[in-house]
Amino acid sequence: MSRRIIFLDIDGVLNHWSSPPAPLYFPCDPANVACFNRLVATAEAGIVVSSDWRNIMSWERLCTILVQHGVSGEFVGKTPSLEREGPFDRRPIRGHEVDLWLKEERFEGEFVILDDRGDLEPHGHRLVRTDPEVGLVEADVQRAMQLLGGATDERNNVVDSPLLQNVRDDDL
Repeated sequence: MSRRIIFLDIDGVLNHWSSPPAPLYFPCDPANVACFNRLVATAEAGIVVSSDWRNIMSWERLCTILVQHGVSGEFVGKTPSLEREGPFDRRPIRGHEVDLWLKEERFEGEFVILDDRGDLEPHGHRLVRTDPEVGLVEADVQRAMQLLGGATDERNNVVDSPLLQNVRDDDL
């Protein structure tokens, strides 16, 4: 297994609110996918899907669709699904699903979570929260590289976009 892992949400990361509709279930924006692929390649990281899409279709189908959209890298697995206690249960569970995957796999390497939501406790400190209006951008990639233990990209050493940081701070 990879020494580094990227937990991947799809909507708001590989696409954004204005992404055109796609015939393959969910749209992916080529620019967002290019950023993601560069992160995966530079960090030499495996991919664990944490998106709700993992519960809507088979694992094989999900991986096939991601590859058809241009996503490259090693698909390591998907996070387990924790059940909510009813339609009005709004407890944040995605972070606990990540935690459960880490424990089940006994993973001790570096990891980062790419998600446009903030409910990632107890691993919020490993979250790169994307702006769902734009998806994954270069500033997010640089922050993720830092969280993955110093993986760097010589082309761009920007840490974070001030505009995106303000959006995130306002959402908290």
